[in-house]
Amino acid sequence: MMSSVNLQGLKGLSWVRLSFVDVFGAAHSVQLPASRFDRAVAEGEPFDGSALEGRARHLESDMLLRPDPGTLVRIRDGLARAVCTVWSPDGSRWPGDSRTALELVCEQLTELASGYKVSAELEFYLFDQSGSPVDRGGYFDEAESPGVAAARAAADRLDGYGVAVDACHHEAGPGEGRVPGFVVLPRSHLADRGRAAANGRVAPGHGDVLVDPHPHHGLDGYGVAVDACHHEAGPGQYELDLAPLAAMAMADALVLARQAIREQAGALGLKATFMPRPLEGEPGSGLHLHQRVDGRLIDESGKLDDDGRSFVAGQLAHARGLSALAAPTVNSYKRLHSGPEAPSASVWAHVNRGALLRVTSSWGGAPSIEFRGADPLANPYLLLAGLLVAGADGLESGLELGPPVEEDFQGFDPASMDSARLVPLPRDLDMALDSLLADDVLVDSFDQALLSRLVDGRRAEIEQYWSRVTPWELERYLEEA
Repeated sequence: MMSSVNLQGLKGLSWVRLSFVDVFGAAHSVQLPASRFDRAVAEGEPFDGSALEGRARHLESDMLLRPDPGTLVRIRDGLARAVCTVWSPDGSRWPGDSRTALELVCEQLTELASGYKVSAELEFYLFDQSGSPVDRGGYFDEAESPGVAAARAAADRLDGYGVAVDACHHEAGPGEGRVPGFVVLPRSHLADRGRAAANGRVAPGHGDVLVDPHPHHGLDGYGVAVDACHHEAGPGQYELDLAPLAAMAMADALVLARQAIREQAGALGLKATFMPRPLEGEPGSGLHLHQRVDGRLIDESGKLDDDGRSFVAGQLAHARGLSALAAPTVNSYKRLHSGPEAPSASVWAHVNRGALLRVTSSWGGAPSIEFRGADPLANPYLLLAGLLVAGADGLESGLELGPPVEEDFQGFDPASMDSARLVPLPRDLDMALDSLLADDVLVDSFDQALLSRLVDGRRAEIEQYWSRVTPWELERYLEEA
């Protein structure tokens, strides 16, 4: 049986990388001769299912990878990549697959999910071969450096895949920095600003932007837009901004972006890390998600309408359980509760960057509901599924939203604050997993075997973590008493 694969799109290809994620969201792949791709789309490609367990390899059954032909993109000469869902040997969708989990949630919440769009701010650090931050730049730093070159090259690579970068900039810490005067604009921007783009520069309202002169090399229709790239606040810390996409497309794009950044950094002799807080005393890396629903949630004045208030209330109500999906590692909780821009409580605001949810304007100026509790190691499929489920529960239950919290509540103290307004987020992964299992709405939205594998795998990591004796403990207690 032949599939509906566009064979013209396979012209010149020798291999196709079938990409999939395990229960933790880590990427894996199988290389397939291009001549077998159409059969894989129609019937699936067998592979060892133990790879789906992450480091907890209990599932030894053969499974099937079914590539989505709409995600086929050429990544270099002779090689393309396609995103896969996992199917059981009997030819049915496997509900323990992360991508399938999001697919099922979108099908169950069709009315909400069909208009749901997300843009993302993906932060990461770059280190040199000695393990030091690649630069000492600051927030939106303009200095050229190896980190700037790596971030720009990653944006170029994504652009070549058909991924438009909204922004790429240096974050606030050492090694964070802006790619000076460089933004890869999405195709829609180029269409809207054709005359300015033809001249090589446009002014989007916050400084000149240099349009990437290289043509798109990706296969048509991939449609991932990278709005920009800039240095963040930490040394060697950068941010890549992805333009709005539907939930599934955004999850696919985030996995692809992490792969492209790692590969490009490695090609330049650098190491990219998405660890939530790799440096003591420096800012952590977040994954900020700007949520919108077409024609709903936010009115023309940029304020929440009644549905929007219930949607935000739903995500706040399930915030503690969502933490296990948004901040999924023991290191995640060294980013949360750690500073004025790291959420510590289940509150919303307009301006306060320490709030879990902000109703604000994203990079392009469009109002959005920004979720700030996630980090780059989150499994994007499970996280976006959880956010949709939580928001939908708020809508269905007609939850009421309390007032915004604009004051800084760094160093959250439950005894001194209004506990009705400020519910603290979990302080560690163990608490977050307990909160997830106690949240019936979230639990009922996922396959139970998937949740068991996720929780068991993370609990095993926690046990390993707690069994380690750290340098801090030796310094503090070795000579005590």
